Amino acid sequence: MQEPTDLEQYFAGLHEFDTSDVARHVVRTVVLERFVALDAALNDVLAMRYARDQEAADVLAERVFSRVSMQDRIALLTTVLDADLMDRWPFLPEVLARVNKLRNALAHGFVERVDGHFRITTVNRGSVKRLTYTSQELAWLSWQSQVAWTELRSLWAALVPDSDDWFGSES
Repeated sequence: MQEPTDLEQYFAGLHEFDTSDVARHVVRTVVLERFVALDAALNDVLAMRYARDQEAADVLAERVFSRVSMQDRIALLTTVLDADLMDRWPFLPEVLARVNKLRNALAHGFVERVDGHFRITTVNRGSVKRLTYTSQELAWLSWQSQVAWTELRSLWAALVPDSDDWFGSES
């Protein structure tokens, strides 16, 4: 099956209603839902890299990295990849940064359709910012968020230590 290149076509295939009336809400929902999965996967990767065992990794992922800004976690990911893994996942930090930018705009802004584009207007400390995306750009980011999640899971697997001690003793 060929991947749709237009976001509205993609959503039309998922839902049995006219997406033109609800596209802005569907876009917000899909992006925020995918971001939650990326957020958790990134926490797991960082915890895997910095923890001494699986129990400590669980604590780091849930209680420590979940409180660190996405920008800082992406910077940490870059240091993890710089070691010798950047060649395998060269675009991962940039895709996460782009999805995070869109996520922040959608979470704190207003979406409207303007001339066939999606415009997101946010106000931060009195400064009005407008981001405009075509449906193709949003479809690309949506697709890349799925790719990034898969890459984060692969990176997690690559970071799992060979030692049996990592997973603790079997009781």
